[in-house]
Amino acid sequence: MDEPTVIVVTQERPILRITAPERVVVSAPGPQGPKGEKGNPGEPGGPGSGAFIYDRNSIPASTWIINHGKGRIVNVSIVLDDGTRVVTDEDHSPDLNTVTLTFPYPFSGRAILV
Repeated sequence: MDEPTVIVVTQERPILRITAPERVVVSAPGPQGPKGEKGNPGEPGGPGSGAFIYDRNSIPASTWIINHGKGRIVNVSIVLDDGTRVVTDEDHSPDLNTVTLTFPYPFSGRAILV
C-alpha cells in the first residue's frame, strides 16, 4: 500500500498539499454508542441544507471572499483546478454568512462549503 504524499511548504502563509487520499483500516468496529436526541428537521432547501459550491472559474486569486448565506460557520474543502486538495487560512468574519480564504499564491479552483 502506497503511503500518502504530504508536502508542507513553510511560507508567510503555509499551504498543505495532499496528493493521495488518507487510508484508514478498521479491523473490527467498536460498540455502538448511545442514541442521541432527535434534532429539528430543518427547512428543506433552506440555508442550512446541502453544499455550497464556490467556483473560481479558472481565474486565480490569492484571496477568495465567499458569501455562502448559511448563517453559520461552515466546513470548507478546497480543490484546485488540477485536482489538488489544499488547506489554507479561513476567516469566518465579518458575519456567519461569509468566509475568506487566503493563499500564499493566486490559485483557481473551487471551494465546497457544508
